[in-house]
Amino acid sequence: MLPGLETSRNHCQPLGKEDTVRVQDHRYLIIGGAPKAGTTSLYKWLANHPDVCASSLKETRFFLDEGYPLPSAKRFDGQNLDSYDGFFTHCRNEGDKLRVEATPDYLYSKNALQIAELLPKAKIVFILRDPVDRVVSWYKYARQRGFVSPGMSFEQYVRYQVDNPVTPETPVYMRALEQSRYEKYLEGFKSAFVDRLLVVDFLTLKNNPQHVMSEILLFANISPYEYLKDELKAENVSKNKSETVIGKLYSSLRTRLTYLYYDYPLVYGVLKPVNGILKRVLPIYRDDKYSIDVTDDVRRSIVDYV
Repeated sequence: MLPGLETSRNHCQPLGKEDTVRVQDHRYLIIGGAPKAGTTSLYKWLANHPDVCASSLKETRFFLDEGYPLPSAKRFDGQNLDSYDGFFTHCRNEGDKLRVEATPDYLYSKNALQIAELLPKAKIVFILRDPVDRVVSWYKYARQRGFVSPGMSFEQYVRYQVDNPVTPETPVYMRALEQSRYEKYLEGFKSAFVDRLLVVDFLTLKNNPQHVMSEILLFANISPYEYLKDELKAENVSKNKSETVIGKLYSSLRTRLTYLYYDYPLVYGVLKPVNGILKRVLPIYRDDKYSIDVTDDVRRSIVDYV
């Protein structure tokens, strides 16, 4: 958890009749996993639906385990469920719209199993991707963000994870293999959510997004919606690029401001378009020319591991 981000600003918002509605009274659709499997795209597509009010942050990370190695503004401690509403402050005057968020690492957090009981009207969706393709995507993203050295080949990236079991200190980008053991982590969610859980295949979502969206809207019990082709473009696709020094500074500042003002709609509303402009004009990435050779041995190592 980032220091200095513990105080919510919900008291800055005017009181109205929506404030009498408890957090657990709302309907939610939570995209709970898996990382590098299209969760950003699904979140954006759902956010475009007229019956949806999406969280201020795509990844609230509110129900992650206490020690899970990702930054967050707030986490559930057993007593602060009302704080979850801070990610939906802008939804208070939106009536009974479906609230949507996407934290793909929920799949690996036992804390997130409590959502089924804490939010009785919540449903959860998981997108599962072929493990080999997902590990390749993780490697590309880790290089893009500078998490792994350009000198580490894909084979070395895989071999390191095979030889080094995950510990609480293992960064998420080095958990790609372990976290591809989907059934191991899905079991608890299937028991907790029962018929309030939907599993989606990544390739089907990629190749036939309109069909999958229709299935998800039906599952979420909201009205059908005919998406335009431009509304169903893929988001957050890993590329053969790496962050520049300016890009690293930008990402660090963006993260801090995002978590600082996530529950302050006026400020956050101003920052979002500014962020879009900066992403277009700043030299955030440079080309990182490399090829990924998924040999039969490497592929077998991944398949045998998961």
